[in-house]
Amino acid sequence: MSLVELSLQDAKVLVVGGGMSGVASAVLAASNGADVLLIDSGEPEYVNKNSDLLSESGVQVSLGCDSVDSLDDYDLVLPSPGVSVHNSPVLGEAIARGLECQSEVEFAIRMFPHERLIGVTGTNGKTTVTELIVHLLSHSGVPAVKAGNIGTPLSDVLAGVDPDTWVVCELSSFQLALTEVFAPKIGVFLNFGEDHMDWHSDMTDYFESKMTMFQAMNADSHAILSFDDPAVRGVAERIPARITYFSASNSKTVDGLSCDGNRMSGRIDGAPVNWEVDGMSLTGHHNMLNAAAAFAAALRAGAAPKDLASALSRFNGLPHRVETVSSVNNVTYINDSKATNPHATAAALAGLDRPVVLLLGGRNKGMDFSDLASIAADCRAILCFGESGEEICSSMNLERSEVLSGMREAVYRAAELAEEGDIVLMSPACASFDQFSGYAERGEVFKNIVAELEGAPARSGS
Repeated sequence: MSLVELSLQDAKVLVVGGGMSGVASAVLAASNGADVLLIDSGEPEYVNKNSDLLSESGVQVSLGCDSVDSLDDYDLVLPSPGVSVHNSPVLGEAIARGLECQSEVEFAIRMFPHERLIGVTGTNGKTTVTELIVHLLSHSGVPAVKAGNIGTPLSDVLAGVDPDTWVVCELSSFQLALTEVFAPKIGVFLNFGEDHMDWHSDMTDYFESKMTMFQAMNADSHAILSFDDPAVRGVAERIPARITYFSASNSKTVDGLSCDGNRMSGRIDGAPVNWEVDGMSLTGHHNMLNAAAAFAAALRAGAAPKDLASALSRFNGLPHRVETVSSVNNVTYINDSKATNPHATAAALAGLDRPVVLLLGGRNKGMDFSDLASIAADCRAILCFGESGEEICSSMNLERSEVLSGMREAVYRAAELAEEGDIVLMSPACASFDQFSGYAERGEVFKNIVAELEGAPARSGS
């Protein structure tokens, strides 16, 4: 039975996972009359923080539990994004038995249909582009809010949003894996590279999860696709929406945009376009692509080009994403803690034009570092730290690589090795959960250690 046909007043709903999305789904289902049980194999802090809300909503909670007595009792299963068939026996069984299983974003859009929805997915850059689209629209007089993987569950946003407001939703493959009717008016596919092999069965599974929302779109929708990424460009024929590309260089043969930092140009609906961008602060090849993708999405959402060009010049980027921290002894320290896979680190390196001391490490998500090794071969040094430090150093097999015990040791060693004019780039290519609560804490720790360096004596001869 699909949710469209299901009366929640009579439904029994199982929520698997007690993160932000799981709690949001549980409360939404219970507030609409469902009998809800939320289970989690651990003791999630977010459940404890929201225990009163869950209790008041009538949600039953069972922690330290990853199964139920009988799935026959449930009409609907709602897993949190971090829960996959590979780490949850109950979800795997529910899918195998053909039970209705939906992600939080699918559940949200079925409960709160919303026409003005922009979905942003890809391996890297999702948060930056989501924030940038909201910034561009809002500063162009078009109401917009953010939702999804960026930190606020879609259901919480849709519950109170005005119909005329664009909801810009950052979407991970985890969120899209169990969707069917979720189809944004505008969908953005930024890029594709290896990631999350600890969640997906293989790269095809990972890619097809991202494709679900595009294949659910229609001829009145717009798909914004990377022209430069072969995997993304190659799916255009599978998408029933109108296609707009973004690229690093102006293509005269397809509809699309490119950005060189001072100018947005290309073709839209067959006509040449060219808009000046005055003083944009974003730098680097990957950010030019991000800017072009966001500009194209905002343009398709109805914003005026002159307003978008003005708004783009006032966007300063986000913390922990190729963020310049400081210059110490004429060495620039850059925090790219959000780079949690080799693809992101490679993009950061490509945008730098000076010698680099690269800091890598953390918890490996089943990634292959061989491609990154070829890109990082020209670095002055590669310093590996954290849980996977030894593994990464060994797999990259580069002469100028070392293993350090932790972040502090890596930063101080980088300060010894870097020469004047160099860049020390902390772009770990790994998850942070070996030593930190998340990439934000890891980035803040890096910045604090750099601040210590600023107070250290200058090197002799400098």
